[in-house]
Amino acid sequence: MPIMEKDSEQTNCPDYSKNLETYSKMLVHANRNFEEKVKALSIIRRLGDSLLYAQDLNKIAREVLSIIIEEFETEFCSLMVLNHEKKYLRLFAATSRTESGTKYFDDSGEIFLGLEEGIAGLVASMKASILSKDTENDQRFLPKPKGHLIRSLLCVPLVARDKILGVINLASPIKDDFNEEEERIMKIVGDQTALAMENAMLVRERVRTDRFSTIGNMAATIVHDIKNPMAKLRGFTELMADPTTPQEEREEFAQIIVSEIERFVAMTEELMEFARGGESKLNFETMPAEDLINGTIPFLKRDFSDAKIELISTMEFDGLINIDFQKFQRVIFNLTGNAKDAMPKGGKVTVRGFQEEKFFVLSIQDSGQGIPQKILEKIFVPFVTYGKRKGTGLGLAIVKKIVEEHGGTIQAFSEEGKGSEFIIRVPVKKE
Repeated sequence: MPIMEKDSEQTNCPDYSKNLETYSKMLVHANRNFEEKVKALSIIRRLGDSLLYAQDLNKIAREVLSIIIEEFETEFCSLMVLNHEKKYLRLFAATSRTESGTKYFDDSGEIFLGLEEGIAGLVASMKASILSKDTENDQRFLPKPKGHLIRSLLCVPLVARDKILGVINLASPIKDDFNEEEERIMKIVGDQTALAMENAMLVRERVRTDRFSTIGNMAATIVHDIKNPMAKLRGFTELMADPTTPQEEREEFAQIIVSEIERFVAMTEELMEFARGGESKLNFETMPAEDLINGTIPFLKRDFSDAKIELISTMEFDGLINIDFQKFQRVIFNLTGNAKDAMPKGGKVTVRGFQEEKFFVLSIQDSGQGIPQKILEKIFVPFVTYGKRKGTGLGLAIVKKIVEEHGGTIQAFSEEGKGSEFIIRVPVKKE
């Protein structure tokens, strides 16, 4: 029996060794798969973190190529973008690993490939990846760029919503340096990169569209605001040219024309300052509060009378205020002009000045149609408008800016069908 057991052990030993070798290979394979999965997850996580809020194509390219060259430990990586009109790929950015470290190059604009030209051109044309493990024996491969020995090449397309945006190339001087699993990971990288690029392009286009829209609105506002003073200038010029106009009235009209021109110049400068987003240059002067009303209301009476609107002004404060007179005139002109537009069939506008603690309060109230609550909540936001066929909504934004630059506040109150009131508070000048 012992002899038979010994023979049995000798017989089973090869099978045991064979099984051990098989299990060892399976373990190595499983470990390799595990490492590849960890690598894939690491790349996807890093890409997700880097591209989450990226809105600049150059930043996207830099982040993606840096992650790829680190994670894949490759020698060279590049991103090419497709020019859809001219049907060619252009090198947009590249990263290379050297003895002195990783170098990044962006938007060289010197390397171009036509569609179906070289491996990258074919990838862009087919919207499918290509893995070339031996470029020397691959007829699809074009001669290498200067300074880079390429024996292995992995190229994946950048496709978003079935639209090809470009390709990513991974290159190595070592033959058979990339495998199918890395190709699979790079396809995921390509998909994420393409989505980030598409979002950045959409944001850039939206900003471009908004910029042109803003410029258009600014131009419309300037034309709209120029119209009234220009009409007045024309009217007064015609009156001055009339030989029957008394000399005394001619002198009065001349003063009005000069004032309107100064207001026109100040208005255009103000609009440009608002467009630039900077603070206005204020020319402060100390004056009695009543001078603001007395120096402004006379310019409005003729227009309001023609529009069948009763204009009432009262001043219940005899103290001093420190303001930029022309800019505050602009505030009153704008608010009373809006009130006039809100009453096409006529009505009443009341301009009232009084003191409230340490503030000079200016109230401008109309009996117009009122403003809906939803509009009222954002009435001072640029380009929000209501009740004006030609208005752009920039006027009240400028009014708010002027008041705040005087250290004051402005509030709007309104009830549909009963009219609106704008209340301005600025500090009283200390005696």
